[in-house]
Amino acid sequence: MNPGSRFVLIVLLVLMGLPGPAIPAEGQTSPPSRFDADKFMSSADIREGMKGYGLTVFQGTRIERFEVEILGVLRNEYSGSDMILGRCTGGPLAKTGVIAGMSGSPVYIEQGAKAKLIGAVAYAWTFSTDSIAGITPIEKMLPVIDLAPTERAFPAGAAQMNTLNSRDIPQSQVNPPLENWEGRLSAFLRKDAQGALGIAGKPALQAAEFPQFQPAILPAHSSWTDWWQAPLKHRLSGNAKGGWVPLATPLSLGGVSNEIFDQVAGLFPAAGLQPSLGGTAISAVSEPVHLEPGSSLGVALITGDLNATAIGTTTYMDGEKVIGFGHPMFQDGPTDLPMTTAYITTVMPSSMNSFKMGGLIEIVGALEQDRFPAVGGVIGAKPTLVPFKVNIRNQAAGIDRDFTYEIILHRFFTPRFGMMCVLDAFDAATRAMRDTTTDYTLTIHLKGRAPVVIRDQVSSAMGTSFELAMTFSAAVDLVLKNPYEQATIEAIELKTESVDRLKKGTLEWIQMDRQEVELGQSLKLQMAVRPWMGELQTFEKAIAIPKEFPVGPLLVTVNDAAGYIGEMQRRNPDRFRPRSMDDLLRLLNEVYRNDQVFVTLSALAPGASFNGREMPNLPSSVLRVMAESTERGTGQFLANRPLLTETIQASLPVSGSQMILVNVQPSQADRLN
Repeated sequence: MNPGSRFVLIVLLVLMGLPGPAIPAEGQTSPPSRFDADKFMSSADIREGMKGYGLTVFQGTRIERFEVEILGVLRNEYSGSDMILGRCTGGPLAKTGVIAGMSGSPVYIEQGAKAKLIGAVAYAWTFSTDSIAGITPIEKMLPVIDLAPTERAFPAGAAQMNTLNSRDIPQSQVNPPLENWEGRLSAFLRKDAQGALGIAGKPALQAAEFPQFQPAILPAHSSWTDWWQAPLKHRLSGNAKGGWVPLATPLSLGGVSNEIFDQVAGLFPAAGLQPSLGGTAISAVSEPVHLEPGSSLGVALITGDLNATAIGTTTYMDGEKVIGFGHPMFQDGPTDLPMTTAYITTVMPSSMNSFKMGGLIEIVGALEQDRFPAVGGVIGAKPTLVPFKVNIRNQAAGIDRDFTYEIILHRFFTPRFGMMCVLDAFDAATRAMRDTTTDYTLTIHLKGRAPVVIRDQVSSAMGTSFELAMTFSAAVDLVLKNPYEQATIEAIELKTESVDRLKKGTLEWIQMDRQEVELGQSLKLQMAVRPWMGELQTFEKAIAIPKEFPVGPLLVTVNDAAGYIGEMQRRNPDRFRPRSMDDLLRLLNEVYRNDQVFVTLSALAPGASFNGREMPNLPSSVLRVMAESTERGTGQFLANRPLLTETIQASLPVSGSQMILVNVQPSQADRLN
């Protein structure tokens, strides 16, 4: 009989009031050296019918006792670990069943005057009508205390760490190939933040002219949810083995509006998080609260003007070292997250999944391990947090507000939680869903490196908060996941200046003042832009033709910023393929604003680009040799050679492109000579 079937049989027998089957204890591993038989009881010694108790918090900070009756032990149920089954009674459990937030609640077996710790409440049966819990054996949890924090300050993310548990995960999800990262970088440089995040499908803001049909701040298509949840889809789950699942971890969200909460709430369950409106609870506590077995154990993911704290329970402490949960949180392995005390406001009963509602009291240390059997931390350790400051100004509306957040430094979650902060700040400061044009500067401060500074102007009929949030998320994601070196973000700033108007224009036509021009003379370019609900605007630019220009046909191309970058990428793809961190920072810091138009003058001359260098006017024999080469990926054949690029500053973001051909002639003096 397989383990999942044994579990189903035990549960059915228990629900029918019959005794569970006797299960042999063969195949047990030796207890770890930290195991003390006077304090702990191994799962090998657990027997059906034993009675004991557990400790947890149902309200406030008071640790309460609940009763536990052992139903049996599932041997080698998951990854070489036993699972102890126990029926829990007392407190609100008859009404609620096993409660999300009880993860880590220590369970003791009483033997005379002694009570020995056997493990932690960690798993439950979905839709169960009885309070039957899966208990992680203490001998599996204790080794987490002694694991070294080998990668503190840079959690890798759940996709990488899942492989520690021998999960069957496609390699592309464990470590995305370099080509995928390069493709996302290419999309970001073309101002496609959605593509830069690897989100498939139509960009969410293309239909923003019809907000009545798009009430949501976040796009509703499945690819967006997939981006949030992709590394978490293979999270520990027992659905295929009889229905047990790790107890969800309540995620208390404070300082967030109902609208933002509704938009993001559905994104967290894949991470094992159950979001609820909460906040900080320091004002509800009159005396200092300390971690101890049975106390609420929090993990702060965001602090400041928005608070996001995951809540479980402390299982065991050895001096300043703490273990809890009885299952992984994100399965990061080595991690670095703020460990907190927490306050429980109430327990919310639910037929599907009852959960604790509460909030953070204060940060007391750092969570350094996120492993299969438990999370572990150290009281007094200092976690790494990323300060994030957002300034939102709208002079006409009299708005000038600063928002301050601290976000965990994490390859996977920093971009996502930072996105939440951007949405939260705009929602708190101004209406999110209206005609808006925003100038912004995003600065990412890196340890030991010059900062990344991104400046631009965006405009949307649905507000600019989501576009800015995606830009933030994409930029941070690319920096943290770069394949060249570990990048440590020390701080992030976002400064914005908005007006409550839709400022968008379409390039309708261009016109030159002449068909032919002599070397040394100037061409006058006239450009017409059609604004949204406005009169046609014209811009002029005088362009001097240097005497060194070649005579003959001259191609004049006028592009918006995205089109100009796309054209450069097609001409010389290797220039946009970084080979070092220096190359990446150079590309991210190049400024091509949406309210600028780029005029390029090109000579018709066959050539090639190689390793980022353009080589125009190559002889046909050289081009033939290159065409017959067996090597590809380092260059590109070219049909023309850019000679000069000029920028026209517009008064609004412009989209579109046009081109025109003129003829360059020698100067009159040269012709006479």
